[in-house]
Amino acid sequence: MTLLQTHGRSQAKLGAMILELALLAAVGPLQAPPPAPDQPPISIEEEVLRNIKAQPLGKGTVADLALPDEFLKRMGDRVIRSSFEQQFRIVVPDPPPVSAMPDAQAQKPQKDASFQPPSAVNLPLVIGTIVLAGFLVYLFITARSRKKMPL
Repeated sequence: MTLLQTHGRSQAKLGAMILELALLAAVGPLQAPPPAPDQPPISIEEEVLRNIKAQPLGKGTVADLALPDEFLKRMGDRVIRSSFEQQFRIVVPDPPPVSAMPDAQAQKPQKDASFQPPSAVNLPLVIGTIVLAGFLVYLFITARSRKKMPL
């Protein structure tokens, strides 16, 4: 076996290994991890109630106060509602009311947006044009007067 054939086989093996790793990486995230068998799924309400009772309060926790379950459920419900409103609720403001009396701005005619008064930047251009026109008029007048006068 020649060196070139050995090199070709090692490249083929390396290519196959890279392809296998790529397939494992692509298929791996698609598979969900199995659920933990020791913990049954709990509802959001139960999780919030557990978190409320576990909140530190002084040297103990809220659970040490032995608050009624009805009160804790209401408190948990308010926590869930406020969390929902902060994360998912989009409040759109109402449009302004249309009054029967037109306001002062509505009576004013709208200015034409296409017209723009000349600015100070265009001032040298205007002055230059006037000077050039005056010079051309001067040349024209002097050229006519030369034609009339014989030498």
